[in-house]
Amino acid sequence: MNHYQPNSDRQADIAACERMYQTSTALFADPLFKGKYPEPLFNWIGCHAPKIETGDLELISTPIDFVGINYYFTLNVSFAQWGGLFKLESTQVSAPGWGQTEMGWGVNPPGLTSVLLDFKNNYGNPKLYITEGGCALPDTPNYEGFVEDWGRINYLRSHFIAAHDAIADGVNLHGYYVWSLMDNFEWAHGFFPRFGLVRVEFDSGKRIPKQSAWWYREVMNRNGVEE
Repeated sequence: MNHYQPNSDRQADIAACERMYQTSTALFADPLFKGKYPEPLFNWIGCHAPKIETGDLELISTPIDFVGINYYFTLNVSFAQWGGLFKLESTQVSAPGWGQTEMGWGVNPPGLTSVLLDFKNNYGNPKLYITEGGCALPDTPNYEGFVEDWGRINYLRSHFIAAHDAIADGVNLHGYYVWSLMDNFEWAHGFFPRFGLVRVEFDSGKRIPKQSAWWYREVMNRNGVEE
């Protein structure tokens, strides 16, 4: 899930933002929790709408145990005449004082709070887990392979605070899983984007906890989480 916000207060941008939300969030969450697809979206796409068979929505809306949310960035959405069927375009936006990760993703912790509140306000406040949240940074190890990744610590701290803000507002959030424990193979990107709390030297397989791993350990200990 991403957070979407209109690029301006123009009605065209606001409508484009709503269309992006419908195609990226409501298209999946509405049938799960409301037993229907978002009508404005289906009205927009007309003949391109998928066919709904008898019993489909009843099956799709079967109660579920929890929702897992992966959050990485926030998008500013604008109307674009050339923007395909939905006539929109989007750009990532960083919160004030934040830059981008090594993936080129803007850092926007308040967007996480907004995503979580959306599920509380629009989908019955289901049980939530953040199943992915973290950042890739250009880790620079010292001669012993240790990485002082204070940027990752700042990233995680700010997103934990954003999650806490959502809980304080009544969101039914039960956990946050950091992406990821170790550096790994990142699908189409290979080994270069390092998301891990633990550095992996891929040639030897050696694993070295980064500064963020020791910091995260202290965070868990302070909150009564068993190692």
